[in-house]
Amino acid sequence: MDSLGTTDATRLDLLDDAPLVRTFLPMIRNDYRLSETYRPSPGAGLRTPVIVLYGDQDPEITAAEAQGWREVTDAGCAFRTFEGGHFYLDEHRDAVVRVLAACARTASEEMSVPWPSAP
Repeated sequence: MDSLGTTDATRLDLLDDAPLVRTFLPMIRNDYRLSETYRPSPGAGLRTPVIVLYGDQDPEITAAEAQGWREVTDAGCAFRTFEGGHFYLDEHRDAVVRVLAACARTASEEMSVPWPSAP
């Protein structure tokens, strides 16, 4: 429970709402458990570029830790840092959507294959 207040993820007054906490705490615990215990399978990396988005004041990840994502891909890895904490998305939603849309456009253009001509 204490760690929920450190990410600015939650208005602290919500933590006083016992029924709400009982409802969401199991999901939050599972999320933390997954992030703490996940170990990648050995073998080939992804064959697709990865873009890493994170907040420059996020107590959950440092710039050096974000760089670790380079290890998961055999293709390129780009980084975009936003001002803010763990939930920078709240303040930068439009910018994040623009970044993701640009990535999707690029991937779509790279993957597009012309339709074969009719015989």
